[in-house]
Amino acid sequence: MAPKKKWRTILRRLLYFFTSVCVLLCIFFAFVEELFEYTPPHIDNLEQRLASLQKVQVHETHSQLANSWSKREQNLLFLMAKGDPFTVGYTSGKLVGQIAPKLEDALLQRVEEIVGNTSLIWMFRKVGYVIYSDLQQYFSNDILQEVYGYSLAVPDKHPELGSSYFRALNYQAAHDTGHRVLENVLSLQGCTSFAAWGESTTNGNLIIGRNFDFEIGDVFDRFKIVQVVIPDKGIPFLSVSWPGMSGAVSGVNKYKLAVTINAGKSDHVKWKATPVTIVVRKILQHAKNISEAASILKKSSTYVSESFLIGDGKTNEVVIIEKSPSITRMRRAKHFSQAIVCANHFFAKEFASHHNHQIFVREGSSPKRLERMRELIKNSYGKIDPQVAASILRDTKLKNNEQIGLSHLHSINPSICSHSVIFDLTAGILWINSGPNQSGRYLPISINDIFTQQPQKSFILDEQIIDADPLVSPEKVSQLVSWRQNVRLWKQKKGQLEKIVAEMHEVNPQHFLTMVAAGDLDFQHKRYKEARKKWQKALKNHPYGEWISDIKTRIKKVGDQ
Repeated sequence: MAPKKKWRTILRRLLYFFTSVCVLLCIFFAFVEELFEYTPPHIDNLEQRLASLQKVQVHETHSQLANSWSKREQNLLFLMAKGDPFTVGYTSGKLVGQIAPKLEDALLQRVEEIVGNTSLIWMFRKVGYVIYSDLQQYFSNDILQEVYGYSLAVPDKHPELGSSYFRALNYQAAHDTGHRVLENVLSLQGCTSFAAWGESTTNGNLIIGRNFDFEIGDVFDRFKIVQVVIPDKGIPFLSVSWPGMSGAVSGVNKYKLAVTINAGKSDHVKWKATPVTIVVRKILQHAKNISEAASILKKSSTYVSESFLIGDGKTNEVVIIEKSPSITRMRRAKHFSQAIVCANHFFAKEFASHHNHQIFVREGSSPKRLERMRELIKNSYGKIDPQVAASILRDTKLKNNEQIGLSHLHSINPSICSHSVIFDLTAGILWINSGPNQSGRYLPISINDIFTQQPQKSFILDEQIIDADPLVSPEKVSQLVSWRQNVRLWKQKKGQLEKIVAEMHEVNPQHFLTMVAAGDLDFQHKRYKEARKKWQKALKNHPYGEWISDIKTRIKKVGDQ
């Protein structure tokens, strides 16, 4: 065979081979949902059970289905779910599941904002089907039944993303997946919590405060629920969560054992395991004290690193358990004798050498929030009560009362939290902020009574309401939403820069981003000295992430002009 003809034959065969591979991959990705779709758990007499759970009864004070019910009171949505796992899930979906599409749309929009490229999102989704095809094995059968029940009851707005059951189960791992896939984005902000008891509080009671910071807009703030679960097996518990969430990030059970979680970072990696929110659910449903909670955590396999703040209102004991996929370590009060703070970095010596943890501490907001919390607790030591706890959770400054503007991600209160709660575990009272964020009133409910309370009665203890924030009021938060919209317009170079800068300055003049935008306006008008001054001021006002290098590049651009 002639050399040219031989090479043509080889090239043709290679072309056939690669074409065939591409066709097979296209077929594979086209049908990947069908290939890797989850098989729902078996439910005895499913059709009969569904038929008996169709009619929601609407009363003056609440809506009811079987023994479960929901009601709205003073801007808080309460859900009481009782029964076996499938019934808990299905009745929850029927009573509050109409909110689910709004939450799902918000999650999808946030992914689109971060990833940007629709082709990449499509590819991530397809690859996710393959990677998480065995996710079911990391959940107990009870949780699978509960999630399946919920998925059958909620509206399905996005069938193109897989079955409702597939999506509902994957959303149980949204906290973990978000922190694994979007670590660099999420390291700038983070959750903040603390506990004080004994000599640090006014009456010796155990007080816990926590902000669940989640930068995804106001949907998760507006549609949070107080979910009370009375399972057929285990301990009744309540959590502040969202429709469809079987796990918990902030919760307390009938034995006054409370758990909150803050994401962390380490070098330990595991692709799949039990989502941390499901581990918290297991603690709330099966642990009566800290020892039992610690035992559950030690035995649980997780695939992200997390801090668990656990408090016991019966004994006024508090610990923080720092857990990675490989190790579990307990931390007790040390900086204060009877108070402890929790941001997003770890203190156990095993994490000190971890490269990812070092970056997190160096570049993230966690150390600054921790430092400010310690200062605020020190200043109020011996006087801490729910009112003081609210002021700590609402704080917008850095150490030594340094002003950095509002909505700054280094502050305890960057006005992005999806819920803010305060526990007086000793007295058995939980305060939940009505929103937006922690600016509204903290509404108290009785942990002692809620598990047996009837829906016709008021759940809010009116005489113990904590008033709205007088400094960062709900009206101010609305202005900050507009400020963030102007920040986006400025970044995207849309709209009139003069108008954008004027509105940013009016609402939030001390934030470094307002200063950078004002410098950009001066630069546009060739006022180079003024631009440099504003950029230099912004550089001193705690910029974060890539903004540090971006501002330095701007300053270098004008030089000595």
